[in-house]
Parts: sequence; structure tokens; C-alpha cells
Amino acid sequence: MPATLIASSDDPWMTEHKAAYWALLWGTDYLRIKQVGHINSDSNLGLWPEGVRQLHQLVRKAKNGFTLHGARADSGLSLIA
Repeated sequence: MPATLIASSDDPWMTEHKAAYWALLWGTDYLRIKQVGHINSDSNLGLWPEGVRQLHQLVRKAKNGFTLHGARADSGLSLIA
């Protein structure tokens, strides 16, 4: 399943280095945004253009099939052990 971890450079709850670590550990894409604080509904980002762009990219990846170690999502590979 495609995923993107988006983190702010000044998030008070998680450093950008720790966010990058989690993205690497989970095998997700990572995007660092400069100085928007903790990214949630209380951040007053309003209609966040970068967030909307990232959502559209994620939906596109999901629709086009994604790869997991070279296997397409529709290849029959099960992600449940």
C-alpha cells in the first residue's frame, strides 16, 4: 500500500530526524515541510495546497498499482503473514 509520511521541520511532538527514521523503517516516502508546526486540524493550515497535491499523488499511486520489492499490487502478493 503506498504511503507518505509528511513532517514539519519544527513539529514539537516529533523531530524531523525521527520522522525520517520512521519513514525509512516503514518503507514510505518522506516529505519534510518547513516550519508549519504539528500537522493536524489545529495547525490552521486551512486548505493546504501541498497536502492536497500529496493526496492526489497518493491516490494516483494507489490507482496505478504500487510496487513492493518489485511486485505490483495486483500480482497476488499478500501483505498479511
